Amino acid sequence: MVIAETDHQVGCAFGFPVGSDGFWWFGFDGALPQSIEQLTASGGVFAITNILVQPHPQDQDVARRLQERLLGDHQVSLGATLVDPDDHPTLASLRSWGWLDVGEVWRPAGPTMFRALVFPLGGTNHGAAGGPGTRCLDPVARMRSDSRSARIQVLVAEQAARRGARVGVVDVCIAAVAALPVGGAGVSAMSKTAASHPLCSTDGISEQLEELQLTLGEGPCVDAFTQGSAV
Repeated sequence: MVIAETDHQVGCAFGFPVGSDGFWWFGFDGALPQSIEQLTASGGVFAITNILVQPHPQDQDVARRLQERLLGDHQVSLGATLVDPDDHPTLASLRSWGWLDVGEVWRPAGPTMFRALVFPLGGTNHGAAGGPGTRCLDPVARMRSDSRSARIQVLVAEQAARRGARVGVVDVCIAAVAALPVGGAGVSAMSKTAASHPLCSTDGISEQLEELQLTLGEGPCVDAFTQGSAV
């Protein structure tokens, strides 16, 4: 446990080391990524169970620093936590701090599903091949390779959190405009076997451009679809 105090208690964070038997991951939907399984077996994973922070107008970053201190004090390679999928503000905050969404965990006590998130720190991998203290670079590097995807997820999740709703296509459009030097954005659904159609646009001009591309069969959206890559 880590506690933050001034003249009164500001917040605290709780957690515990994940056992090397991997029982904490029981109920994970699908195969646990090999990198996480390896770090768990080596005792390099620490689970954060709660972060409690009182409103503090002079420091809005207490929660993030608490989780960093808690993980850093235990010298682990990976932080882990479970979050209610409907808790959009918490998910958006964690993703903005660098946490990566790795899947779903179903607890046997009831039909309860949680989002599983991990936070790679690149700490030491005790007991792994190479001996104690060997830097555990490969598993962490593999998770970091998904950082671009994670950043996109964060941007989209933040837009949904601002709307107070589940993530939708409209959040993809808005996030694109917020992150890129563009004046508008649009998303269309395209298929080789069915009719294509616009899904959303951020403004009238973008909407017209989306419709023109699909009508004429040419444009960056059509090119990206046919080539299977960004243009």
